[in-house]
Amino acid sequence: TIEAIDSALRNGIEFSGEILNYRKSGETFWNQLTFKPELNLDGSVHHFIGISRDITPQKTAEIKAAQFQFEASQKATELELLSSHLASAQRSAKIGIFDYSVKEDLAFWSQELIEMTGFPRDRFPAPGDIFISRIDGSDRPQFDALFARAKQHGVPYEITVKVHRHDGGVMYMQIIADVRDVGDDRRIAGIARDVTNE
Repeated sequence: TIEAIDSALRNGIEFSGEILNYRKSGETFWNQLTFKPELNLDGSVHHFIGISRDITPQKTAEIKAAQFQFEASQKATELELLSSHLASAQRSAKIGIFDYSVKEDLAFWSQELIEMTGFPRDRFPAPGDIFISRIDGSDRPQFDALFARAKQHGVPYEITVKVHRHDGGVMYMQIIADVRDVGDDRRIAGIARDVTNE
């Protein structure tokens, strides 16, 4: 930028640009600088007329918007990779996979897990209670305590619970859950296996 300004001054041409500048205090600010030459009759430069504006609020908003777009793109890539990994696990292990968003209170289930529990496919994504309410009362205190620790403190858990299927049947399900923070959301993701006959 300094070279561009210097070149404009030396060659008597107009300049317009945005500069990250410094106040006397050392604080940075965005400065929009425009100047153009006023010429003598012989074409030589007599003087320059310049305008300097503090555009920090506008630039700050632009930078935040760009950061938001970048983060959104990263999240989209993360979800795409996660989807790919989940699909591989489903094919190889033949187990159900879940991903629960604490912030949104939404559970995302794989097709295997939906079929395992007998829920209609169009019910998902669904609030976490759609599954929790199906856990037998005898197992609820232990499950609720583990689930609360996972949500509040990010502690993973493993438990086997008795589950009342959507179609009225009963099954025993082993749940292995991990916890990770994605941006400002906490995700509880893991696998669920039907261990009724084991």
